[in-house]
Amino acid sequence: MAVTQIVKVAARAERRIRLARTVVWATEAACVSLVAAIVTMVLRKTNHLGERAAWIAFAAEIALVVVVAAVAYARKLPQRAGALALDRHHDLADRLASALSFGEMPVQERTPFMDAAIDDALAVVKNVEPKKAVPLPVPYELPFMLGLGAMLVLVGLFEIREHRPAMSQKTIDPVDVTADDLDAFKNFLNDQAQKQQSDEGKDATQEFNKLIEDLANKR
Repeated sequence: MAVTQIVKVAARAERRIRLARTVVWATEAACVSLVAAIVTMVLRKTNHLGERAAWIAFAAEIALVVVVAAVAYARKLPQRAGALALDRHHDLADRLASALSFGEMPVQERTPFMDAAIDDALAVVKNVEPKKAVPLPVPYELPFMLGLGAMLVLVGLFEIREHRPAMSQKTIDPVDVTADDLDAFKNFLNDQAQKQQSDEGKDATQEFNKLIEDLANKR
């Protein structure tokens, strides 16, 4: 095919058109997904959303960006979009696009003018530059997307404290002992102290004496 070189260069330009569209669409989708991810993170941090549901939401938000990017790249372009972009950038007055149209016709149906147009396009196609003809854009949403990404990280690092009541241990009420009971206990203790001669008996008497003091002080 006489116009093979033109076809290749035009295809490169079309790939860059698709890529440029993908960058713009994916950036817009990423902004939407980041807003949704921030909401998901806040709901998870405040325990309004379970762990499993949060991961499902994050996966859906990532999938949104991937699907939008795939659709943007795969979406059909206008006919000969790459050649037209090259013609427009290099001021070729539709030479490349016309040559592609003529090249699709059977050779026997071409006129000498068509053959001359193809030869003219082949002469200039070596000088065209798809990178300059179709530059990749910097989306104006990019700063907003980066800001949302930073906000998502900050929300992820922020920990919400939970206020829980202090643990308290239930205690029993003190035993109500009368003064007469205490006197009786003390008299009994004095009698036992006089009778006990062993170390074990003395220790038991001391422990009993502490118990009497605790009862007297309602401990």
